[in-house]
Amino acid sequence: MNEQINTYRDKSHYNKVHSPYLHRSKERSYDFNASDASSNSPLITVVTSQSNIDNYGNVGTIRISTTGNNKIFSKVTKNTYSNDTTNWHLGRLSKAKVTHNAANTPSITRTSSFTYNSDGLLKSETIAPNTNKSLTTTYEYDSFGNKTKSTITGSGIVSRSTSVEYSTDGKFPVKTSNALGHSETKTLIPKQVMF
Repeated sequence: MNEQINTYRDKSHYNKVHSPYLHRSKERSYDFNASDASSNSPLITVVTSQSNIDNYGNVGTIRISTTGNNKIFSKVTKNTYSNDTTNWHLGRLSKAKVTHNAANTPSITRTSSFTYNSDGLLKSETIAPNTNKSLTTTYEYDSFGNKTKSTITGSGIVSRSTSVEYSTDGKFPVKTSNALGHSETKTLIPKQVMF
């Protein structure tokens, strides 16, 4: 049996527009067989909070705390966004930093960074940037915005790519190739319309 309590707050955007957002959520899970859940301690309690909301509604910080079996685990996500108001490319995640914490255990932090092309589409994503374990995936697109090529590069690994070719109208993938050179081709047969 679960119980959830949500707390909302108001976000003012340039003192002109106001929007509600979920600031805090507390969820408790109880033993279903307990006669009175209110008098028993929950099996698990998960508290999620959101803060640092920017003027475009992007959530900057997310904290999740999980308590159960007398242990506490936490996860903190800090996001950085790019809001290009000239081209109206809003809410593009440029950096994400996730930290995991647990009792008697060293914290673990993972960082990822992202770039975008002039159309606002994802150009690259890098895991563990500026380290000797970084891994970068870059993307290419056709004029329709279809993702046509993905390339993975990193220190100590051989670069590998996968590609997809689309029909002339950009609607259907007609050929897919993997990093080993294996490919799959599809032939499209126009549907005959009978009158």
